[in-house]
Amino acid sequence: MYYQFDSRLNMPAILFDDDRLVVGKNEYDYSDLVQIRIARAPLLATYGIMELKTRDDRTIPVPFFKADLHRLRTAVEEVTHILAVRSARADRMADVASEHAPASGIPAADPEGEKETAGAQTPAPDPYEEMKKLKELLDLDIITREEFDRKKKELLGL
Repeated sequence: MYYQFDSRLNMPAILFDDDRLVVGKNEYDYSDLVQIRIARAPLLATYGIMELKTRDDRTIPVPFFKADLHRLRTAVEEVTHILAVRSARADRMADVASEHAPASGIPAADPEGEKETAGAQTPAPDPYEEMKKLKELLDLDIITREEFDRKKKELLGL
């Protein structure tokens, strides 16, 4: 996706890229945004206002030239879709993480009836098993390739 709106009538240039939005000299990663919408486009005005809502609950008004309204709506719809997909992916990751985490601080009963010895440490997770789990998450589009590569380097100590 790539949409560019030039600066006109003292309004900032706006650039929609695959992973970020550039307004004038300010850049906003889509991962930092929770909502983008066209807030106002008065009928007789030459400008409209687009609003960005960030994860830290700030609302940023962005003026735009109203002649660009149709193309801007298309760009906003695409970014809204990207934000929805990322939100769903984050929800799935949280669900998967909660499935693998213990439900409470109480350890599960030992099926063999053996008690753990005091002071015994649980073995560290095998990095290769962790990478297999991460690969499954990557294949399901729950995490991105960049997230997978970053975690892989961390697990292998690179």
